[in-house]
Amino acid sequence: PARRPDPQTPSAGVDPLGFLQLFVYIKGAQVGVSPSILQLLAAGADPAPDPVALAVFHRFGNLVGNDTPFRHIRVLPPGGRLTWRAGHATVEDHTPAPRTLDISREAAVEGFIELPRAAIRRFLDSWDGPIALPLSGGRDSRHILLEMAHQGRLPDTALTFHHGGHVLNAEVQAARAVAARTGVTHRVMGAPRFRLRDSLRGLLMTQLCADEHAQMMPTHDFLTGSAYAALDGIGGDILTNPDDDAAGFMERAGRDDFEGIARALMDGHARVNNRHGHSGCAGPLYSPDLDEAATDRMAREIRAYADWPDPYQAFWFWHRTRREIAFTGTAVLGGAAMVDSPYLDPDFVALGLSLPWSVTCDQRLHDDAIARAFPAYAD
Repeated sequence: PARRPDPQTPSAGVDPLGFLQLFVYIKGAQVGVSPSILQLLAAGADPAPDPVALAVFHRFGNLVGNDTPFRHIRVLPPGGRLTWRAGHATVEDHTPAPRTLDISREAAVEGFIELPRAAIRRFLDSWDGPIALPLSGGRDSRHILLEMAHQGRLPDTALTFHHGGHVLNAEVQAARAVAARTGVTHRVMGAPRFRLRDSLRGLLMTQLCADEHAQMMPTHDFLTGSAYAALDGIGGDILTNPDDDAAGFMERAGRDDFEGIARALMDGHARVNNRHGHSGCAGPLYSPDLDEAATDRMAREIRAYADWPDPYQAFWFWHRTRREIAFTGTAVLGGAAMVDSPYLDPDFVALGLSLPWSVTCDQRLHDDAIARAFPAYAD
């Protein structure tokens, strides 16, 4: 039988992956727990900023570890549990530590077919309402759509956001082609909108912890309050490691150069977000004296995965996918009647994080799985 809560020893916990983020405020004899940073601040939490956490955010675009912009507020780690006893907080971290699987490429491809297939089947068996599939044109959502076609139940609509302009970009064109090939209704979201407004809405939905998602506000508005269940393709590709920089990062990890990985990640983000004539992203503007501190903070988190099959992949999954991209399902799509994330199936996550580098290094594992699973769509 379930134990009754002990009012003298309150506790709180999160899911095994920590993707449903729970914010914890601890300062002195005070403790607060909420899925909303804004609620904690409104209730009187000390808003003192965390300068190093923000310095990482300025350079990398999202927070790492369990940091938030505020010194006394953290998120619980994967599988984390907070226990408060006699004015003292204990936080347990249950992040799994996988061993490298002894697995062939053939078996890995089969795993990347059968495990998502089973997860999507469980969802379809449990949900008889309408389904909306955000379809980016990339592997993850394309795989989900083709698997639904394979199981004989297409989504009622596919949704693709468009950044604006008169010409559809490559992603929208790819999504439209796949939708047409499977015969699913396709909606392109995002007529001209006020970008600043959507950016502010994204910041609030992500609890001031992410710099993305403004482009998905039209999808949020479409789903919120609807009868649709949404299928979120989060996690698929990062668990197959299709990253052009992965080989270089693997080599650096092999010689314990985690600072080099951290600098390269921040430099890469800066190249994407710099304005013409400005370098270094937001760091030189808002935390110019904290370059070294930000590098050390990121390197420490990456080094924690030194003994994992792929340290860079693990860092990316736990610190970008968990801390930033996860808000897609929990916040942006969260107004739908239900959200399902097939690639966060525990067995699939365990397989992906355990794959040896030799199986993933050619970046084609997910491509090969899709091609083998759906030969009727080879064109």
